Amino acid sequence: MLALAYIAAVTSRIRLATGIYVLPIRNPFATAKAVASLDVLSGGRFIFGVGIGWLEEEFSAVGMNFKDRAIRSREYVGLLKELWTKADPVFKGKTVSIEGFRMMPKPVQKPHPPFVFGGHTEPSLKRAARLGDGWYGIAESLAEIRGVITRLREHEAAVGRTTPLELTVSPRVGGPVTVDQVRQLAEMSVSRIILGTTPSTREQLVEMERYRDDLIAKV
Repeated sequence: MLALAYIAAVTSRIRLATGIYVLPIRNPFATAKAVASLDVLSGGRFIFGVGIGWLEEEFSAVGMNFKDRAIRSREYVGLLKELWTKADPVFKGKTVSIEGFRMMPKPVQKPHPPFVFGGHTEPSLKRAARLGDGWYGIAESLAEIRGVITRLREHEAAVGRTTPLELTVSPRVGGPVTVDQVRQLAEMSVSRIILGTTPSTREQLVEMERYRDDLIAKV
């Protein structure tokens, strides 16, 4: 959040995102305040990429329960939406409840910054379809991406979604992403591609310029 706040101050157009923020390992009220503040400071450019975590030792190190992370994640999402959208939020869950509570500022984005869930397992895809505004995945091939998207759409239909999730992918295709691959991803309804980083800042800038000239300018 600190790094993104700095980036928000020195940019004006690019979107800012976490990829991903382990939601149940942190206090949800502190999270709500930090995200809302970042969304205000960035002028509504924040995308909230979240996950439930997988490393039990990470939870133990900060004194958080690992076993109930799934239900806490679901309830934290509901709590955050309530805090961000209601003047007098009320939320009653098994792991967190509030009443007679107010939080300011509210996010710039309405109704709230988008939740983007990561993961390829069936529970994670179901969670994204039920709770998210978008899905983020890392895949080794275009065929794998296509297969995961097919499963994701099936979960969307099962929960009765009327608006499909926005799709973000980070393809790992054994080399630079090509124009043809970008077009294939677009045909799969992928809205955003995330490229892997290179070791140094200089190399990252070179790769970003290559991406601009070889891909963005041609698609």
